[in-house]
Amino acid sequence: MPKRSGCLISGYYGCGNAGDEAVLAGVQATFAAMGSNRPELAVLSQNPESTMALHGLPAVPRMNAGAVIAAIRRSRLLLSGGGSLLQDTTSLHSLLYYLLVARAAPVLGTPLMFYAQGIGPLHRPASRKLVSITANRAACITVRDPASAQLLKDLGVHRPVEITADPAFALQPAPECTLQMVRQLEGLNTDEPYIIVAMRPWKGAPASRFAPLLLALQARCSMKICLLPMQHPIDRIYAQEAALATGAAERFHVLQLPYPPAVLLRLLQGAQAVVAMRLHALILAAAAGVPPIAISYDHKVEALMKRLGCPDDILQFDPEFANGDSVVHRVEQALIHRPQRSEILHAATCEMRQGAAVNTERALAAMH
Repeated sequence: MPKRSGCLISGYYGCGNAGDEAVLAGVQATFAAMGSNRPELAVLSQNPESTMALHGLPAVPRMNAGAVIAAIRRSRLLLSGGGSLLQDTTSLHSLLYYLLVARAAPVLGTPLMFYAQGIGPLHRPASRKLVSITANRAACITVRDPASAQLLKDLGVHRPVEITADPAFALQPAPECTLQMVRQLEGLNTDEPYIIVAMRPWKGAPASRFAPLLLALQARCSMKICLLPMQHPIDRIYAQEAALATGAAERFHVLQLPYPPAVLLRLLQGAQAVVAMRLHALILAAAAGVPPIAISYDHKVEALMKRLGCPDDILQFDPEFANGDSVVHRVEQALIHRPQRSEILHAATCEMRQGAAVNTERALAAMH
């Protein structure tokens, strides 16, 4: 058998989701910071060519069982994560896929690490049992929030679980000139201040539900409202529908192009505030020092905002926020108190960056 080398990363990569690509870029950044002794990385990807082009990492088609097994066999460690891989809200099939890949590693003689995972929700008893069995076979477990650690404990996981942080906090923004390039590509005024809104389809809610919020933001904040798709193309289509539902679509700008994670971070850094129903839009906003206002659809959003010191800037995805007043009030407060909010975020994200680096330290230890 050939000598094993490097780490293989399993996650939702090559699927057009900007948040997950930011996670992978963060993983790559923390390994790069380890210097010349860092191991080579490879990725299980839905689109290996895209992953290679975006990250410069070798990639294996994740749905090709033979290729996946071969990649696990030649690796010294399988990193399962980061991201919200182990949950059964989106799909039971996706949970079973990630568990199957994770459980294959010890069988094939490759240590397994849960890497900055966000665990849950797990609604089915079978899901909870399978996650528990797999976690108890891991050589190392890190999770990105306390709720995930508590859930693993509740499931009967007896392996040590360390709370670290999402790898996306390790990202560095693209050069400042990149923001002007993005503005030009998107046809935006190069000096006009803007607020970012990142929405998502959820449980069949029509895009028109966001129209009152968009109109209220535009009327009361007197800034350009840019709608940021994090998952292409579904978020872009949804954002376009929301803008049309306002009856004044020309007042809103739907960002058309997908951008690399570092460019996305720079784009968010240029915003005055960020309203988001996407976890990694909130993470990148915080990393950029820009006040995030969260529309929560999952416990992971609330867990993040509490760790960021922003527990009052969470609104639930329910009819209460539909008129926009609650969200806009929080945006106005964030703009008024922006220096203080940025200081709180800076302290929190420094801690998060340190946590992101710990993930990689634990991975290196698991390889020896």
